[in-house]
Amino acid sequence: MNFLLNTRCSALQHIQIMKKFILLTIFLFQLVLLGYSQDFSKNYWHRGEIDLTSGETLKGEVKYDLENDNLVFKSGNMVRSYNATRVEAWQIVDALTKTIRYFYTLPYSTDGSSYKKPTFFELLSEGEPISLLAKEKVVEKVENTYDPYWFGGRNVRVAVQVDDYYLINGQGQIAHCRPDEDSLMKFMGDQSKVVKKFIKSNKLKIERRADMIQIIDFYNSLINQ
Repeated sequence: MNFLLNTRCSALQHIQIMKKFILLTIFLFQLVLLGYSQDFSKNYWHRGEIDLTSGETLKGEVKYDLENDNLVFKSGNMVRSYNATRVEAWQIVDALTKTIRYFYTLPYSTDGSSYKKPTFFELLSEGEPISLLAKEKVVEKVENTYDPYWFGGRNVRVAVQVDDYYLINGQGQIAHCRPDEDSLMKFMGDQSKVVKKFIKSNKLKIERRADMIQIIDFYNSLINQ
């Protein structure tokens, strides 16, 4: 009898230990996802230059916020903030991706009205007849992750960085282009079928920045033949 009681107690203790282990594993997994989702360039200081509308050029450390069109500049003990109305252009050596990135202030209407305010855009590809611009933003996305303790999977909210694309022509007209094929094809005109074939044969994804650059460069090459 004592043997059975001891065996039962031992089994219950083992189950409690396993439950604690599972909970700890889930907690650590969520921490990993959280840490990964927050690793964005906007959170870093980057070595860069800012060209002000006054004609002055600042060289130092730059942190940016494209969603609010704001820069923070740091040089030694001096820290200053600049919005798009005071900046003509800026560039950084991205501390996360190790690439050089170029940004310009351009007049743009966010609500379709005739009023255009100075807005930061990143130049992804310069060409004729159109150049590709972007504004990155961070959004919440629900992802299904495999978890054997949750019947094979569970939904987890993670923060991800996405691009809003914009196309600008030689006259300085800027048009928003959603990261989907239907939106893009409206700008491709007579070359839409050829561009669609190019996307399919090269297995490109419009929402992926590097692929979108390839698509716009290909379109420009067609026009300039």
